[in-house]
Amino acid sequence: MCIRDSLRALWTPPQPIMASSLSPCNTAAILSLLGHPERGIGWVQVAGTNGKGSVVHKVAEGLSSSGHKVGVFTSPHICTFRERIQVNQELIPVERVTNLYTEIRAVARDCGLTLSRFEMLTLMAIKHFQQSGVEYGVLEAGLGGRIDATSAIEHKLVSIVSSVALDHTHILGHTIPQIAAEKAGVFKGAECGVVGSSMHADAQAVLHQVAADLVFNVQWTHSMIRVACRVLG
Repeated sequence: MCIRDSLRALWTPPQPIMASSLSPCNTAAILSLLGHPERGIGWVQVAGTNGKGSVVHKVAEGLSSSGHKVGVFTSPHICTFRERIQVNQELIPVERVTNLYTEIRAVARDCGLTLSRFEMLTLMAIKHFQQSGVEYGVLEAGLGGRIDATSAIEHKLVSIVSSVALDHTHILGHTIPQIAAEKAGVFKGAECGVVGSSMHADAQAVLHQVAADLVFNVQWTHSMIRVACRVLG
């Protein structure tokens, strides 16, 4: 398969997204079949209605400037979808796109799973990071947090919620508390949480409660990047 075939398959018009079909379970199942390529990498997961892409890149820049090898998974792209998967600001190579897509598609087919575009890209990013020997991987959640493919990562060093506002209400809920509860799903499996302090009061209340239920340490700050990088060392 060539890169053109891989792109055509990835960008085939998908089925409409239904809330009932969204879950990190497919991604987790494929990670297991791939031999858990996510293990051995220090993960940072970033969710939020606005600003999460900027947070992802700034955290990655802070880590790489300290001498670490850092993978970034983010969306959308501007010129080429390879921008979504980078290691120390280098785009995923064309050849690896084809190889990873072919490998992951075959594994999914063998176990009868149909992956969404975002699930496939998430898996390609994780596998690319493993093959590239990254120390840290910084992932931007695509939709909410609890039901997002990036939440297939069982253990994270830091989970960040940049902001909470009304978005994707047909899936995440029609109120700020409902959406905050979905985004708080990134706290599961994390050692520490970092949350933007300029947050709607209703969202703060939900995030506080979820953190308390998980017996989870959350730092509220205006300086999410500095705090996250300090926690990561």
